[in-house]
Amino acid sequence: MTSTLPADLPPGLPLAGRVAIVTGGGRGLGKATVERLRAEGATVVAFDRDPGDDGIKVDVTDPAGVPAAVESVFAAHGRIDILVNNAGIYPHLPFEESTYEDWRRVLNTNLDSVYIVTRAVYPYMRAAGFGRILSMSSSTVHIGFPGLSSAEFITGQSVNVDGGHRYR
Repeated sequence: MTSTLPADLPPGLPLAGRVAIVTGGGRGLGKATVERLRAEGATVVAFDRDPGDDGIKVDVTDPAGVPAAVESVFAAHGRIDILVNNAGIYPHLPFEESTYEDWRRVLNTNLDSVYIVTRAVYPYMRAAGFGRILSMSSSTVHIGFPGLSSAEFITGQSVNVDGGHRYR
């Protein structure tokens, strides 16, 4: 699994020769991250349920599917240098309409996927003696919409039940 940077890197691109995986890279902040990393010279593979033309379709909550997707990135590029854990969901449901299944889906996507993908990528980085892992989350949980709870519970925030005031 060891790898070295190619000798013929383009000048002026700080991430030239690096290979990155971005979860949730098919749209939104993940897609913007993919585009930025590419602009900095990295080869980027988006992991998403709908990754577009140049990503890998993978459910990042699937402990069996993720290692196979990671292996395919390594097989194609010979290295994995950067992981951006960006996949996340935030169901816009009032608390009283949410179900336990909604809760589990949020936890699986927003938390479990970080462990699953990092666990699959880490051995490649360790063997290469280099790697960068960035785990992101949305600031939506700090806004406090009335009645919304799932993401706020995950981050230890209180439920905003009064229509505007936050209690901590």
